[in-house]
Amino acid sequence: MAAALIVGLVTVVASGATIHRTYRWCFQGRQFSLTHGFPSERYRYFQALPRIISHTQYSIYVTNPQDDGELASLIRELEEVAQTANLNVWEKLNLIVAFVQSIPYTPEEEEYARYPLET
Repeated sequence: MAAALIVGLVTVVASGATIHRTYRWCFQGRQFSLTHGFPSERYRYFQALPRIISHTQYSIYVTNPQDDGELASLIRELEEVAQTANLNVWEKLNLIVAFVQSIPYTPEEEEYARYPLET
């Protein structure tokens, strides 16, 4: 059975071995949307890792190579969105910045630092 949850501009649907996230964001007055699937097993792997307490060690969250394949796939999909929209290299960069900035932010007092795949 699939479960859907809408969090800000992100829709999350978990079904079986895949977690599908639909991202919606605005750039240059246009609406963009991207649905990407992440393996549930990889998501659970990162959820189970110990959390770094000291903010001086947060780089481990972005330098862990275990999610490089999944993140590369997401990047390819973002590049396809930019290509379909006929964006130049600077517009593509700003499209990706707008994508990242559209992800709802939760202050750390309420949550914990997350790995990119969890985010």
